Amino acid sequence: MTSKSIVFVIDEFDLFATHARQTLLYNLFDIAQARKAPIAVLGLTTRIDVVESLEKRVKSRFSHRYVYMSLPKSLPAYWDVCKQGLVVDEEDMTLEGIDPKLKGHSAFWLWWNGKIEVRRPHHSGGLGLISILTSRSRFTKHRASRTISNRTSAAPNRSRHF
Repeated sequence: MTSKSIVFVIDEFDLFATHARQTLLYNLFDIAQARKAPIAVLGLTTRIDVVESLEKRVKSRFSHRYVYMSLPKSLPAYWDVCKQGLVVDEEDMTLEGIDPKLKGHSAFWLWWNGKIEVRRPHHSGGLGLISILTSRSRFTKHRASRTISNRTSAAPNRSRHF
């Protein structure tokens, strides 16, 4: 019998590491270390000191392998990261098993990718992408676009009234 490998991706890993009982982490790391099953555990966090929050029993099972990634240094670099995650190319559709021959598929695909390109940040400092991602609430959209405009303007506005 062939077993399948499983990769557990835990986003906001620091929330699990600061939890009073770290049973989930303990069990996952224990299984991975004992090689009882072919699993890998990836913890994603923005905190560099997250390992310090782990209990001794959990820390002893942690492999202590880290991958540090820097954040985008500019708004255009940030846009490139966002665009890469949002734009769908033909190769991705094929790999995901999406049939491009479905009625309306190509029209929707062109519309979607076109909307992403239209939302490219302009030199004015605003980020139009926020209107796609937060279109549920007019208040949220206004607040997000205003916050980004305040952070990217040449003269920072110290008063933040929302």
